[in-house]
Amino acid sequence: MVKLRLIPTGKSVQPSFRVVAIDARAKLNGAQPTDTVRNLLSKQGIIEKFHSMKVEQKKAKVQKKAKVQKAKECLIMTKKKFTILTLFSQAFNDFISTSIIKRAIFDKKVIVEIINIRDFCEDKNKQVDDYPYGGGPGMVLKALPVIKAIKYAKKTNKDAKVILLSPQGKL
Repeated sequence: MVKLRLIPTGKSVQPSFRVVAIDARAKLNGAQPTDTVRNLLSKQGIIEKFHSMKVEQKKAKVQKKAKVQKAKECLIMTKKKFTILTLFSQAFNDFISTSIIKRAIFDKKVIVEIINIRDFCEDKNKQVDDYPYGGGPGMVLKALPVIKAIKYAKKTNKDAKVILLSPQGKL
């Protein structure tokens, strides 16, 4: 038994109808239309349109999967390495071992290296601060240990960017 249904399309002034064929005997899960229904649909050009639409959807799906895979590969290939120069390495170790960065390190997406600036001091007390030039209150970091630590960090990556964090928030 073949049921034909007309669905109104277009403007109300000039009504037109689209033929929708339903085969009552066909199963819902992936059933093919019978010969009668196929003939009706092919006369309307519906089968060809539907087939070309499905092919385009499959191509788009494959292309999207390829793009996603390529993006994942790029992320995997480009590990980010952060080298932190600090006087308080234990504070950073505690932060890294308890935060979301810990998961990134565990998944090998990020490499974090912590360098203590005190290791580059020449005196026996490992003193890194000094009085400001010209006097005044406060202390400033000595330039020599900081420069040595930066040079040591740049040995592994010569194109690394150096970011200086300032208490004023501006450079």
